Amino acid sequence: MFCQPPGTAVSYNPDHFTGVIDPTIQEFQSVNNDGATAVNEPVVFRRIECASPQPRPVVIIQPPPAMPRLTRRSLFGCSRH
Repeated sequence: MFCQPPGTAVSYNPDHFTGVIDPTIQEFQSVNNDGATAVNEPVVFRRIECASPQPRPVVIIQPPPAMPRLTRRSLFGCSRH
């Protein structure tokens, strides 16, 4: 990519890949269309790791601790002890 002069807007055309996955060779054979410079540009994505099933990570989700309910008394410093 070339550098733009300072203050010049830089544009980006999002890539859009379409194609088929070939599970026998672990490839996604596709074409890229970004609507500008890449039109029907062939692209191949090849899996290079994790061909065998991997264990799923264990994620433990806990809700945050409950917040005390605010009342007019607690907001204005009026509390009974």
